[in-house]
Amino acid sequence: MKKRLFLLNSSFSLFFLSCMAGSNECSSCLLLYELGKYEQAFNCYKELGKKGDSLAQLNLGIFYHTGCGVEKNDVEAVKWYKLAAEKGDSDAQDRLGHCYQKHTGVDEDPEKAFFWYMKAARQNHQKALYNVGICYLSGYGVEKNVEEGIRWMKKSADTGYMPAIELVNFMESNPDKVKQLKEKP
Repeated sequence: MKKRLFLLNSSFSLFFLSCMAGSNECSSCLLLYELGKYEQAFNCYKELGKKGDSLAQLNLGIFYHTGCGVEKNDVEAVKWYKLAAEKGDSDAQDRLGHCYQKHTGVDEDPEKAFFWYMKAARQNHQKALYNVGICYLSGYGVEKNVEEGIRWMKKSADTGYMPAIELVNFMESNPDKVKQLKEKP
């Protein structure tokens, strides 16, 4: 009984916080999701996504990408991510960049991946900052520039993004590896 009350309280806490942060309609969808009613949550988000709600569109992309509440469909995921990304949603922009990088629902396109990562990074999205750093370090979708890659990686680390912190620490403690990276085309 205590566990059930805790879960119910957790759901209502998330519902309340979400109401403060976004639309009440999206909060209703979130509540359905938190209660494990994935198909209903998906349908709720789909109604809002069709009306142009960018948060709902991002979530639809996630539902399609993961196959939660709906059959997994990466092409549909990209469609919804792109709608939200074009409205400026940094999470959707980062996810869309990932789709272009990993050939998920679209053809691999390094330049488009970098473009979307950069749009999200300019909004200080911690994972996108990291991804832009990786692109510069490796020359993926942009001309290789190790110094610029390190700069973006440090920006990501400054947000507390653990993979960036670990990579920055590694590079600082292994300057010979950084030098090799700079020397390789």
